[in-house]
Amino acid sequence: MMPVHRRGLPVIWISLVIALALTLIPLPEWARTLWPAWVTLAVVYWSLATPHSFGLIQAWLAGLLLDASTAGVLGQHALAMVLIAWTAQRFHLQIRPFPVWQQALVLLPLLAIYEFMLYWLSGLMGLAGPVWAWPAALTGAAMWPLSFTMLRLVRQRFRVA
Repeated sequence: MMPVHRRGLPVIWISLVIALALTLIPLPEWARTLWPAWVTLAVVYWSLATPHSFGLIQAWLAGLLLDASTAGVLGQHALAMVLIAWTAQRFHLQIRPFPVWQQALVLLPLLAIYEFMLYWLSGLMGLAGPVWAWPAALTGAAMWPLSFTMLRLVRQRFRVA
């Protein structure tokens, strides 16, 4: 019999792959700046909902998968994902009791930190960073209630512990 905390890993990874597919939808440049970081929202959800099942290694792997899919600098998204996942796991007991709209307000600085990390790491590599990526943090926070609701339904349906 598989341990309870390992049973939900396939469901978690399927949700991350769906979030990756949403991230990779081809959009015009003006819409790309508004498009939320779907993988980051999924990583934050699983870090808050199941911190014992979804750890920093899974966040790092999700970031590497995002790096490989977007043909970016390998490790850029992975480092930012680990930072966000660690923060979410560190404060999950303080964030989870909030209503979803207040969680979105708490998530806004986390998503801004994620975008800043990508911008900063691009600058360190000598690449032109996404200067107008900051609106993505706002739309990501605005999409948190929808993401939270959908992932919670998945979690309840498949009994991810």
